[in-house]
Amino acid sequence: MRRLKKVACVLVTIIVLEIGLFLYVLNAPSESSIPTQEPRPIVKDKPVIAYEYPPYYKQYDERWASVPYANGTIETSGCGLCAAASYISFATQSEITPADLEAAVGSTCTVNGVNDMAIFLDYFEYYYGTTHSDIFWTKDEAYARLDEGYLLFAGVEGQIGPNNYAGHVVLLWKQYGHINVMDPASDNLGGLTDEEFYNADFTYFYWMEGSSVVEFLN
Repeated sequence: MRRLKKVACVLVTIIVLEIGLFLYVLNAPSESSIPTQEPRPIVKDKPVIAYEYPPYYKQYDERWASVPYANGTIETSGCGLCAAASYISFATQSEITPADLEAAVGSTCTVNGVNDMAIFLDYFEYYYGTTHSDIFWTKDEAYARLDEGYLLFAGVEGQIGPNNYAGHVVLLWKQYGHINVMDPASDNLGGLTDEEFYNADFTYFYWMEGSSVVEFLN
């Protein structure tokens, strides 16, 4: 009788454990419900937009200016984010705003609060099949790439046109015979002459293009 009681006790314990395991599995969070900080592709149910040139996204646009980003907000720290959103909108010919891009990547494309355009470009390559260069430094090479129809991210430390920056990112392309500038922090710089380009305080460049070539209208 004592042995039967012991066996019964063991069986009850096993049953309880199995029920507990079943309930845990049943209520465990699915993989899709677990929060993640990893960047993800931007999926938008919006019609394709035919962009003649990259859209001009400004950091101070009230639609996203106050969104937290890097060590501040898009208005204070989002020059690279805005330039990246402008580029990928043109490359995909669809509207991807700075707010859309921030929602997808957060601040993962910054290093110590500073926009890192190489990380943005790797993200675009992985999810959208774009291609890009490694970082390069000379204005002669940048000018040659502009002549070939590439878009460029350009870092600025100092003067560009009428504006002066301690650290900034702009988007460049050549169209209608001159160099166009999408400056996320200013609306008083639409383009550069060749002389102004070579006088500007550019610190680095990347060229990039979409998975399918989007040509500028001239």
